[in-house]
Amino acid sequence: MEMQKSLGEINASIQALNKIVEGTKSKVDDLVKWKNMIMGGAITIGFLLGIGLTFFKVFLNK
Repeated sequence: MEMQKSLGEINASIQALNKIVEGTKSKVDDLVKWKNMIMGGAITIGFLLGIGLTFFKVFLNK
């Protein structure tokens, strides 16, 4: 009887931990998505600035 009660408590604890892990995984996935969006934006801005500077150096320094 005591063993079944203990197993039930252990199972409840494991299920609670699984929910916490899933929530944490979801938050980490969201952070990774944001990081990738920020990195992509920074690369795009850098590329556009490079093209702009090249344009000004080539066409305005004639």
